[in-house]
Amino acid sequence: ADVQSSGTLTVDYSDDGGANYIGSQTIDLTNQHMALGPMGSHEGVRLLRLTDSGNNADRIEQIEVDVDIAD
Repeated sequence: ADVQSSGTLTVDYSDDGGANYIGSQTIDLTNQHMALGPMGSHEGVRLLRLTDSGNNADRIEQIEVDVDIAD
């Protein structure tokens, strides 16, 4: 997301097709290095919901995901 003078971006996820969102994490949009912590494990589709605290339009340039596959 673009670096802003103030604000946060809240990231929630859903493992049930968007019926429920959980696991809120907040990203400080004033920081050049924006990162999320671990989001647990899941099999199948995971939806992400991004909410800007200032109701601003955000541009996301890159999303990097590390996936560990357990036996």
